Amino acid sequence: MRAPLPLVALWLSQTLSLVGSDLTRFGVGVWAYNNSQGSVTNFAWVTVMAETPALLLAPFTGLLIDRVGSKRWLLFLADVVALSASLWLWWHYREGTLTIAHVWVANSVQSVANSIQWPAFMATMTRLVNDDDLIHFGAVNEAIPALVMLVAPSVSAAVLSSTNGDLTPLFVIELVTCVVGSLSLLGVKLPTADAPSGGGASGPQTVMDDLLEPARFILARPPLLLLLAFMATCNLANGMIRILFTPLIMAFSNTSALATVLTLSGTGAIAGSIALSQFSPTKPVRTIMLCSAAQGVLLAAVGAQPSTLLILAVAFLYMSLIPAVRVCRQCIFQHATPAKLHGRIFAMFRAVREGCVPLAGLAAGPLADRLESLMEHANASQLAAMCGPWIGVGKGRGVAVLFVVIGSVYTLISLAGLTSAGLAQLDDNAPKHSVTPPQHEPPKAAGTKSKVQ
Repeated sequence: MRAPLPLVALWLSQTLSLVGSDLTRFGVGVWAYNNSQGSVTNFAWVTVMAETPALLLAPFTGLLIDRVGSKRWLLFLADVVALSASLWLWWHYREGTLTIAHVWVANSVQSVANSIQWPAFMATMTRLVNDDDLIHFGAVNEAIPALVMLVAPSVSAAVLSSTNGDLTPLFVIELVTCVVGSLSLLGVKLPTADAPSGGGASGPQTVMDDLLEPARFILARPPLLLLLAFMATCNLANGMIRILFTPLIMAFSNTSALATVLTLSGTGAIAGSIALSQFSPTKPVRTIMLCSAAQGVLLAAVGAQPSTLLILAVAFLYMSLIPAVRVCRQCIFQHATPAKLHGRIFAMFRAVREGCVPLAGLAAGPLADRLESLMEHANASQLAAMCGPWIGVGKGRGVAVLFVVIGSVYTLISLAGLTSAGLAQLDDNAPKHSVTPPQHEPPKAAGTKSKVQ
């Protein structure tokens, strides 16, 4: 099965941009942790500021994507904005004035760019490939960031180690790769989408109607709404894990170990993507629930002991399940959504997926700091006396308690999803039949392709 040339060109452009940005993100993340004055809350704010603007702007960026026929310039502009934020950080770093507050601001700007990139890419991909090939090429989409994750942390850690923690080489690499990737994007010919018609049976639609249309679409389809709610719940847990992962490892190890874990995580994601591309699941919802339940068990296992080998094994297995969960979710929404709503639906999809991260950051930081004090030594609290014999006490063990709790809840929610009759409809019938409500739908614009009949 051969990928369309425009899709291959998009993959190449985005890979180049990802390599540079991930190198810098790792280095800046380590710098932020080392300069967060020992507070998990301060470090958590780095992630909060990286997601909040995208969440707030999601309805507007989605509408922008739907109204702009060519997505090429949107993707190019997003790359330029993200690079500008990194160059601003570099300037402060060179001047010796860089603070963790600057990292918060830069992450906020890059969050705006990211709120455009992924929905625009997904809307374009859906027009480039057939419905039957969505899982296959979706697996490739997951393999690309996984491949970058495999390379970037180790390279970044090696650069930091050889330069005594100097971030300048990482910024230079990002500048070169992002410029090449962004310029190559300008040569890609992408299909143009019809702009929204702006009207229906009841007359012209206002901007507010356009903004609310995707929400009304989902609310009218209970199985999709239920899947979205499950995704939000699990992503709240994943957001906390994302924030707590670095403090957990750095509590008993070093930057090289963190890079090794992230590299092996990338290997697991690539392995999962390859498996998914070869054996596409026929029941996507059941696949999502089973994989999510297994991930919960793995998260709980991480808190057992401060062992780098244990975390390496869990990281590989956990990430190998990510492609199946993500691609199955995406394909359900791609298949069930009219083309005229793709930008807004995918923006809302991303907002739900990533919007839980700020909430997770607000909760994870204070919780971790509090639990760390309770698990400081065996006599620190009743919690330490109860959990200490099982998971140990000392630095990082409060974070470990959170991993055990989050993993257990994650598994229970996933097992409950397996028994949901509403979610089962998405497996028992094709989405275009099972999620279409009986009530009337506004007439579609002439020539607009819709997968929901």
